[in-house]
Amino acid sequence: ISLVPTHSKPSEEQKLGSPFLYKCFEEAKKIVDDAYKYSRAESLRRVRKDVVQPHDALRLLKQPRGDTRSAVRSADYMAQTLRLVQEKVHTVHKRSLNATDLLSPEDLTELARITGCSAQVRAPNCVTTPNINKYRTATSVCNNLKNPRLGASNTPFA
Repeated sequence: ISLVPTHSKPSEEQKLGSPFLYKCFEEAKKIVDDAYKYSRAESLRRVRKDVVQPHDALRLLKQPRGDTRSAVRSADYMAQTLRLVQEKVHTVHKRSLNATDLLSPEDLTELARITGCSAQVRAPNCVTTPNINKYRTATSVCNNLKNPRLGASNTPFA
């Protein structure tokens, strides 16, 4: 999709596609990473005081760990990138547009790949999981062999 009328020749900067998407992603990544860094530093600063409030300790303990942190951060990258795409397109069109409607399926797939969201929805290999027919997994992945992600933690409903 091009953001300029069809009779004019679009420049690389005006085209909605990979360079535009990567630029928005890089900006979104910086915003999200800075927010996470600030939140972590602030939580640690509050806990290192002489008198620690219970809510400060809970704030630190409630931060996600491991795979959950990766999933949440990936979702934040995706959401921020889409927000930036929408903001930048809105300055051109001056009307309300949905960012996902403006992106091609290839761009959405690429965005999911670069943000890390594609790994969250990719079907896992249940064959390599030992004793899968005998026991359930802690994250509920592969509990349903026909639909391995159904009901699994950190996955979308649809």
